[in-house]
Parts: sequence; structure tokens; C-alpha cells
Amino acid sequence: MRRLLWVLVSGLSGLIVWLALFFIRPLPLPHTPYAFELSNGLGLRAVAQQLVQKGVLTEPWTFTWVGRILGEQSHLKAGSYEWTQPLTGWQILRQMARGEGDAWQVQIIEGTTFAQLRTLLAQQPNLRQDSAGLSDIAVMAHLGAVGQRPEGWF
Repeated sequence: MRRLLWVLVSGLSGLIVWLALFFIRPLPLPHTPYAFELSNGLGLRAVAQQLVQKGVLTEPWTFTWVGRILGEQSHLKAGSYEWTQPLTGWQILRQMARGEGDAWQVQIIEGTTFAQLRTLLAQQPNLRQDSAGLSDIAVMAHLGAVGQRPEGWF
């Protein structure tokens, strides 16, 4: 009975240390600054696997397990993340769950036509071009303005 109790206490202690390291030990980044692109629709396990393949995580299980326990598996936000210093696994998980990725500005000057706006947006390297093959009317329909002309809306 004592031996079983000792094994259980040892196992529980090991689990606590393992989890504590996830929350307090910064992970070595392959290089700094380090950019990571989180694609839309990826699950927690797939993200953990990508982070392992990129050399950010040493194993995927802790990231996946903690994310599931904390209910973050369906809250990861697609985007670009850039880290300039080593972060803990917990910090990386929270950034992705909160969508605290990189942000870029695009300045739209008053009086810009819709055609000019589309050209400006197409020139932005950090934007995904989902509407490149659509007509102006089709873009407006996707925005919920069916049958509306785009001029004057933007």
C-alpha cells in the first residue's frame, strides 16, 4: 500500500512539474524575430504539430492537452504571429486564442474609387485575396449589399 501511494505521489509530482514548465519555461525560438502563420480552420492538434515541425515546441502533447482543458481548442484565431523573444507555451496558446497576431494598416484616402480600392488591397502582401476574381457586383453581394453599386460605400 505504501509503495502504491509513493508511485501515485511521484507520478502526480511529475505531472505538476511537467505542466509548470509549460507555464513558466520560455521556449527557444529557431531564430528571432520568428514568424508563424496560423491558417484558418486548423485545429489545436494540427497547430501543435506545426509548432513542433518548426522547432518552437519540443512535443505537441502538452500544448494540445492544456489547450483542451482550458477550452481553447475552438478559439484559435488565424493570422500571422511574430515573436521577438522566447515565450512560454502558455503565452503562445493565449496569443493565438486571443488573436493577438500582427496587424497592418492600409490607408484609404477619401474620394478613392472602388476600383482604386481593390487595386490598393491587391497590392498588400499581407492580405489574402479572396475577391480577386469577383466582379464589383459579386463583391457587394458577399458584403450583403445585393444589387448595390460599390461607389459611395467605401
